Formats: sequence, C-alpha cells, structure tokens
Amino acid sequence: MRSFRWTPVFVLAAGFLQSGCSGGGNSNPRLLPPSGLSYAVSAATYKVGTAITANIRRQVAERRAPISVIPALPPGLSLNSSTGAVSGTPTTVSAATSYSITASNAAGSATTTVSITVNPAAPATLAYATNPATYNVGVAIAANAPAGAGGAAASYSVVPTLPWIRLSTTAFSGRE
Repeated sequence: MRSFRWTPVFVLAAGFLQSGCSGGGNSNPRLLPPSGLSYAVSAATYKVGTAITANIRRQVAERRAPISVIPALPPGLSLNSSTGAVSGTPTTVSAATSYSITASNAAGSATTTVSITVNPAAPATLAYATNPATYNVGVAIAANAPAGAGGAAASYSVVPTLPWIRLSTTAFSGRE
C-alpha cells in the first residue's frame, strides 16, 4: 500500500486559512506600531505673513497612525493629523520652540522633535510723505513720518548724519 504524505496539503490548507477568505488578501492585518518618525526640516525658521513650504513627515512605516503635537504650533500654522504635514502662514512672532510630534496607534507610538522659529517680516519699503524736503534755517518743521510696507521697523538710521536734526524712532523733527 502506498503511503500518502499530508505535509504539503496541510501547509497549503494552513496558508489558505491564515490568509482569510477575501480573495487571498489579509482581511485582518496585524497592527504594528509607528516607527522611524522624522521630518524633512527638523529646525525651521519662518517669517510672519509668508506661507511656508509644508514640512512633510518622513516615516519608515506609516501604519495608519494619527499624528499629534505638543505644545500647540504658532498661530497660523497647523498639523494635519492624518498626514503629519506642518503647513500654513504664521501670523505671530515666536521664539525658537521645540514641538514634540507623535504618531500613535493601538500598538504603540513614535515621537520626534521639530524646532520652529517665527521671525517678524522685514520692512519691504520705506518712504516719507515730504520727499524731497526743503527746510529753512531757524524755522521749526513738522514731523515727516515714514510709511512703509512689510514688517514693522525696529529702528531707523540715516547716512550721512542730518545736520542739527533730532532722529526719533518714528519720525524726523527738530531744527536745521
């Protein structure tokens, strides 16, 4: 009598049962924790009022992990909780701050740190209401206030030095 080997049939049947009955796909995948979470830019500096290029997360294995950030990002920036992308247009100056970004699911989590600094926008233009200005010696003059576009100026300077005119942080005034 011939001996029949059950081993190949058993292995084939076990493999079929393990893969489920959904056309060979895995209908109940094993959930794995996120791993290798990192960002394209780990220390970013942005300017108020300027849309940023999205800082995209780089992760070895995504594994359907929602993303969260602590503390909250600067006003105008947001974190997409599905993709992990940081995007937006910052609206407020913010000193360098470390943000802890975490991808997590039921199997575990992965955390990375991103540093974000938001600087004020630079002044773009500067003009004076009276230009050119002509003043008479010994006659008081009205303030000639500057106007500009872009960010606020933190200070003003003039080259060459104006003769006998006091320079304030907001306008020129005084006597010539």
